[in-house]
Amino acid sequence: MVQYKKQIENTLNLQAELEGKIAQINRELEQLKISSSQQPTTTNNPTDLNFKLSQCDKEIRECKTDMGKRMNHLEQYDRRT
Repeated sequence: MVQYKKQIENTLNLQAELEGKIAQINRELEQLKISSSQQPTTTNNPTDLNFKLSQCDKEIRECKTDMGKRMNHLEQYDRRT
C-alpha cells in the first residue's frame, strides 16, 4: 500500500510538472503569434513560425501522451490491488 501511495504521489507530481510545461509552451506559442504579427512579412518568417508552432504542438501532444500512459498504468495497478 505504501508503494501504491508513493506511485500516486509521483504521478500527481509528474502531472503538475507536465501541466506546467504545457502552460509554458502555450505562453511561448502566444508570444510567437504576437511577435510574428508585429514583424514585417519575409519569405522565411511564415516558415519559421509554422515550424515553431508545430514544435510546440508536438511537445504538448508528447506531454499529454506521457501523462495518459502514466495514468493508465496507475489505473491498471489500482485494479490489481
